[in-house]
Amino acid sequence: MKILNAIIQNYKAIHRVEIFPSGNVTVISGNNASGKTSAIEAIITTLAGKDKDTKVPVRRGENGAIVEIDLGDYKVVRRISADGKDELNVLDKQGFVAKKPRTRLNELIDDRKFNVMTFVSGSPKEQRALLLDLAGLSFGEIDARKSEIYNERTIIGRERDSLKGQLDGLPVAPDAPKELIDTREIINEIQKNNEHNNQIKSAQLNLRTYKDKQVALEMEVKQLEEQLKMKKSQLAQLNETVAQMEATQKDVKLKDNTELENKLKNAEELNDKFRQNQKRAEVEKAYNAKVEEYNNKTKEYEEAEQEKIKMLKEAKFPIEGLSVTDDGVLYNGLPIEQESHSNRIKIALSIAMAMPSELRTIILDDAEIIDDENMKVIDQWAQENEYQIIIARRSEPADNVITIKEGSVV
Repeated sequence: MKILNAIIQNYKAIHRVEIFPSGNVTVISGNNASGKTSAIEAIITTLAGKDKDTKVPVRRGENGAIVEIDLGDYKVVRRISADGKDELNVLDKQGFVAKKPRTRLNELIDDRKFNVMTFVSGSPKEQRALLLDLAGLSFGEIDARKSEIYNERTIIGRERDSLKGQLDGLPVAPDAPKELIDTREIINEIQKNNEHNNQIKSAQLNLRTYKDKQVALEMEVKQLEEQLKMKKSQLAQLNETVAQMEATQKDVKLKDNTELENKLKNAEELNDKFRQNQKRAEVEKAYNAKVEEYNNKTKEYEEAEQEKIKMLKEAKFPIEGLSVTDDGVLYNGLPIEQESHSNRIKIALSIAMAMPSELRTIILDDAEIIDDENMKVIDQWAQENEYQIIIARRSEPADNVITIKEGSVV
C-alpha cells in the first residue's frame, strides 16, 4: 500500500496542492516559506496524528483546511475548521467509514517511518530514543532508579567524606586509659584518709594534753601531800586512760596522700585522652557504616546498569549491527554520527523498511542535506525494495519533482 495521491487545501502555507507521486522517489521542492514543509506536514500529521504545534493549521483568512490522501485500499479525509475542530475519516473501497479512524490508521501505518531522518541529521540522543522505541525498550524506570541511587550514593559519599575528615582530625592517644577514671572515687578516698589522719592528730593532741596534766599532778602530789589520796586516785584513773589510749594508738600510722593527689592531678588529662579515643571510635564506626552503605549503593547502581545492559543485549534491533549506549547509537561498534551521509541514509532506510507496516511509504522531511549522489542511493534502495519515498528538498525540475511556490504547485 502506497500513497497514490494527496490533495491539500488551505493547510498552513498551502493554498491548494495536488500531489501524484511518480516512480519510487518523489521530491517535493520549493524555496523556504513556499509551502513545501506544510505539504509534508499535512500528509504526516493526517496519517500519523501528530501536529508539530498547538496552533490551528488553517491558512490565514480561510474557514477551514482539507487533506485527502488516497492509499488505494483506503481513502483518508481530514477536515479542520478555523475554530479548531478536527475531523478524520477513513473509508475503504466500498465507501464504508471506519468507526475509529485513528485506530485503523495506526493498524495500517507505523508512524516512525516518518522520523527516520533522525538517523541522518538528528542528535545522538534523538537517534538513541528512536532506536530504543523501535526495539520496544524503555529505560525510564531503570534510569529513574539509577538516578535516585546515584543521588543517594552522592549524599552518602559526602557524609562518608565528612566523617573521614573528622576521623583524620582525631589522632589516637597512645597512653589513654581504656575507660574514664572516676575522680570522685579518688577524692572520696582522700577525704576518708584526711578524716582518719585528723582523728589520729586529735588523739595525739589529747594524749599530749593528758600527759601535761599527768606531769602537773605529779608536781602537785609532791607539793600537796595532804591531797595525795585524792590525787593518787585521779592519777590512777589518768594512768588507766593514758594506757588505754596508748594501746589503741600504738601501731597507728598516718597515710600518705601524695600518690593519690598525683593520680587526681593526672586523671583529667587521661580522661581527655580517653574521651578523644572514644570520640574517634564513634566517628570511625559511623565512617565504616557510611563506607558500607556507599558500597551497597554502588552495587545497586551497577546491578541496575547490568539489568539495562542485559536488556540491550537481548533486544532485537531493526537491522544487524545497531546498538545503543547512554550517549547515542552505535553501528558496528562506532557512533553512527561518524558514518558518512550515504551510509546513514542507508541505515535510516533499512530501519524504516524493517518496520512492519502495510503502508510502504517513507517520508523524508527537511532533507536539504541529502545531495544528488545520496539521491541516487535512495532511488536505488527504493527500487530494490519496492518502496515509495517522498522527499522534501529543493531540487531542479524533473519528472519526479513537484515544485510548490506560494502554496500551489507550479
